[in-house]
Amino acid sequence: MIFFKLFGDFKIFVDGKQIIIKNNKNLKLLFYIISSRKTYISKEEIYEIFWKNMTRSYARKNLNVQMYNLKKTYEFLKDVIKNYRENIHIDRDKISSDYEFFMDNIEKNSLKALKVYSGDFLEGYEDDWIIEKRKQCRKLANLALYFHTEETKKIEALLEIQKDMREKPYVILFLNEIKKFRMRKGDFLLNLENGALVLLEKGNKTVSQVVNGFLKRSGIEHAKILNEDEALNLINFKNS
Repeated sequence: MIFFKLFGDFKIFVDGKQIIIKNNKNLKLLFYIISSRKTYISKEEIYEIFWKNMTRSYARKNLNVQMYNLKKTYEFLKDVIKNYRENIHIDRDKISSDYEFFMDNIEKNSLKALKVYSGDFLEGYEDDWIIEKRKQCRKLANLALYFHTEETKKIEALLEIQKDMREKPYVILFLNEIKKFRMRKGDFLLNLENGALVLLEKGNKTVSQVVNGFLKRSGIEHAKILNEDEALNLINFKNS
């Protein structure tokens, strides 16, 4: 497996071993291919990014030369990136990156995504397309951090209040799995690194009715019922 670190300083790891990066002009093409998150990239798309004001014959020649040099410099790419007539093919089963992980998880588990956000996207490079991705990642990270922090504060406050109440307004659940689903008005969801904390408004229902109803509509088989202290300990452990 080949891993590309695109946040902060660019690094490549092959089977867990860091590879020495050779400073060459073909790296930006590699950056673009890896961060596209596509299996196939049309050559027209690449021409528009790197040789927009050049003739197609000039662009085609330069792309072919850079692809050849990339594979010559980094031999482990030979079976990963294929140069076809109309497109570039990437075998996504053989590569991964922190950027891809971030984008895949930022909505469904922002805390997990933020763990890999170790700096700006491709720090030190100032191409227009890199700057745009950098701005997008920065915005997503800042929004996720803000909303996660605000939601955490709100849930902590509710739990502290409920501790001293005889009639509990919320049923507290811990989920081992994290699924993306819409919460009902009045309910709360806080994603943790290895699960999720859910507060379900009880109303006039029994605890069993509330839990079973939630499990049925969310498609989850099992959830653990917690008390307030257990839930607060989970939140504090996450923030430690």
